[in-house]
Amino acid sequence: TIIGDTGKITTTRSLYEPDYDIAGMGFTMNSNNDPGTTTISRYQRTVNNLPNCNEAISRYYEISCEDTSVLFDLKINYHQAELETLSENNLEILASDDLDTWVSFSSIVDTLNNTVSATDLTRIYQFWTIGGKNLIDVEFNVSDGTNPLANATISIDDTTYTTDSNGLASFQLTFGTYNYTITKNGYYEASGTIEVDGTSVSENVTLDLIPTYQVSFNVAIEGNPEENVPILINDTTITTNSSGIATLYLPDGDYEYSISK
Repeated sequence: TIIGDTGKITTTRSLYEPDYDIAGMGFTMNSNNDPGTTTISRYQRTVNNLPNCNEAISRYYEISCEDTSVLFDLKINYHQAELETLSENNLEILASDDLDTWVSFSSIVDTLNNTVSATDLTRIYQFWTIGGKNLIDVEFNVSDGTNPLANATISIDDTTYTTDSNGLASFQLTFGTYNYTITKNGYYEASGTIEVDGTSVSENVTLDLIPTYQVSFNVAIEGNPEENVPILINDTTITTNSSGIATLYLPDGDYEYSISK
């Protein structure tokens, strides 16, 4: 295993076999075509301008071969120490012809064997590496302006998080712009946007209480107050007291109710 930020190893091989584990450099090709005489260099340094990801491992390969149009599969090994803050499950193979413009390929990550693979690649680019997305700590602090609000629901990209008794919800996101919506029974919905760009994010959100109004039912049978009469309204059942009265609080709106005895 070679780990570091600088250095270079180069080898030239004649590749005429279907499966090439090139000089044990952590770079394996599999093809039914023969790329012929191939020179491969392994550099211990990072690259920039990566698509769909934030960072690559501190290693890339330079490939020079006789036939660059072969159809092949590729597998690159990685070491855990190379990942640093990268999300292992989001690793993907990247390629470039100039170290400036990179393309990414649908990849399979084998976390047990520490490899990233891509299949049915249609040509051999000059440069190859693997990169991924950093996971950044994100914290939401939800309150009513004075007190923390527990059990508020935060929705981001089809994923929901719930605040604890201190009104906090902590999780991790990759780089990007995210729209969020926060809901809690009895409060107006709140929404906003956060930017995740490399440093931890702390978002303070205040939910406004929805005003409610007292609604009272007075139930009598033949002029006499009736106790223990169930009343269903707004998915809530209330029951009359000994005076035939049942009370609850509701926000503005129209409600259907049913009374049975």
